[in-house]
Amino acid sequence: MKRRYHDAQGIERTAICPILLTYPICLTNLSDMSRTLQRPFPSVEKQIRALGERLKLARLRRELPATLFAERLGISRDTLHRLEKGDPGIALGTYMRALRVLGLDKDMDVVARDDALGRKLQDLKLAGQRKPRANAPGAARGKASRPAGKPARKTDGQQ
Repeated sequence: MKRRYHDAQGIERTAICPILLTYPICLTNLSDMSRTLQRPFPSVEKQIRALGERLKLARLRRELPATLFAERLGISRDTLHRLEKGDPGIALGTYMRALRVLGLDKDMDVVARDDALGRKLQDLKLAGQRKPRANAPGAARGKASRPAGKPARKTDGQQ
């Protein structure tokens, strides 16, 4: 079924598919959607730039041409250039693929392995939970206050 419509410039067109009957103005708004990218902290930007530089040096040491490297990563040459410059807008997965192609993906296993700060915070929290409460019933006397090896005395009601 053919339908006629007017495009954004006012030109009359004929469409066969009902999906194409959507006003082109609505379709152009989809492509003009802005991508919000929050800028990282300056120290993080510096780290990303350094990572990009290290990836570039690793590629050059292996004598991989940029076109071949980009092809193996499944990205354009322009995206590879941005990756090697340390663009924070490049997806982490792309950096991971670059490490994989270069044979450096095992290095990522070391990232955040030893969480020293997290362990200290966890230890402080656990230490705070283990403190005996002074007003708790039986806190002053219990199994720990009894000498080792001596059983508790039985009272008249116990057997």
